[in-house]
Amino acid sequence: MLSDEKLKEILEGAEGEITKYLIDEAKKSVADKINYELQDELSKIVKDFIENELAPDIRTALMNNKPVIMKSVVKMSNKMADALSEKLLADLVENLGSSYTRGQIWKALFD
Repeated sequence: MLSDEKLKEILEGAEGEITKYLIDEAKKSVADKINYELQDELSKIVKDFIENELAPDIRTALMNNKPVIMKSVVKMSNKMADALSEKLLADLVENLGSSYTRGQIWKALFD
């Protein structure tokens, strides 16, 4: 256990280091606070800019291109349906190859 006098001696000897540490920590705390507040404000500004400046123009561009977009969506949907049908047919053919499965299918269909 340290005596009061020994503790006082250690603290006096480290006064400069303690002061520097406290100042450095205070600076870091202020910098962190500024950084946090700045990020928060920038996020608000960017969000407002996107909502009020960009979104209307993007919406207009999309609406102007709606027929082209819809044509592409229909084309993509048809291709997906074709691919799904091909896969289902391939699976059915494979399942019909198994006599057990074939029997179960015939039974389900005709019984």
